[in-house]
Amino acid sequence: MANIQADASQFERGQVISAPSSLPGCVQLARLRNTRSNTKRLVVVKRYSLAELTREDEEVTGHIQHEVAAMKQFEHPNILPCLTSLVSGQEVWLVSPLAEFGSVRDLLAQEAFSQGLPELLICLVLRDLCHALEYLHHQGVVHRAVRASHILLTESSAILTGLRYSTGLQATGEGKPNLYSYPLHGVTANLAWLAPEILQQNLLGYNESSDIYSLAVTVCEMANGVVPFSEMVPTLMMVEKLQGAAPSIIQAEAMSSHLHQLVAVCCSLEQQLRPTARDLLGHPCIKQLKKTNTSLGTLLSEVSKIQFSPSDKSDTKDKCASSKQQISWIF
Repeated sequence: MANIQADASQFERGQVISAPSSLPGCVQLARLRNTRSNTKRLVVVKRYSLAELTREDEEVTGHIQHEVAAMKQFEHPNILPCLTSLVSGQEVWLVSPLAEFGSVRDLLAQEAFSQGLPELLICLVLRDLCHALEYLHHQGVVHRAVRASHILLTESSAILTGLRYSTGLQATGEGKPNLYSYPLHGVTANLAWLAPEILQQNLLGYNESSDIYSLAVTVCEMANGVVPFSEMVPTLMMVEKLQGAAPSIIQAEAMSSHLHQLVAVCCSLEQQLRPTARDLLGHPCIKQLKKTNTSLGTLLSEVSKIQFSPSDKSDTKDKCASSKQQISWIF
């Protein structure tokens, strides 16, 4: 999808739908006017407020720059692109396409899916997620924040976002390149999904296989309706993971043995025993999708799409006001 050139005057802003988990700002729905054709398209604007940053927060601007660069660098149908970025007053805006069903986390928040998603829907999301991860890993990039709130849904596909946590693998002499640290601004938000080797931070380091562990946690999140380990205090969670405790699907009989096997192998304590994203595309859970013409749009036909609602004109300062119906669009 080609980038566009736009300025703040071309946006008709709507409701605030969410807020970044670790940086000041908001995520807002908007209509972008095409000055040539005089048409409008729905987009999502992520507005970072630089006015709220202190000198101690200077590194935050680096996180924002990294996010913009990552979204513009990658071009894949299952990775959220940045249509444009701009500065408006004391704010930095990132503009991306609208995913009309919100995130997988939003879906799980609805009563109909509060006990978890059906297996066919999980496998459709899983297939697109594996395509996205295969692309990133081929580029030498580790995502480091795979979770349900970072997977957006459209009529035709699942789209991976959350690229502000991503990083390239750094070569460490002979052998396989590894990473040895994790950004502090992302630990709290992503702790439940992090692989044991990231939490351990030993001399062996970690690599793209940590994303496969996070993928398995996300599969359990989708199947159970709740995040694995979320009931534990952080210190206990870390100890349990390092001792080999792995997430699992609670309602065992509701899912196939293939899905259980996929979760088990992806959660192996030893990184080298986990499959790659490319391996998973040949897994029976995903291969079975070739026998059906079912799409995400068909399975989500009863789910309400995100609708544009003009922002309150009385808000003359046009700040990121809270929305009464916020969704977890945290990308």
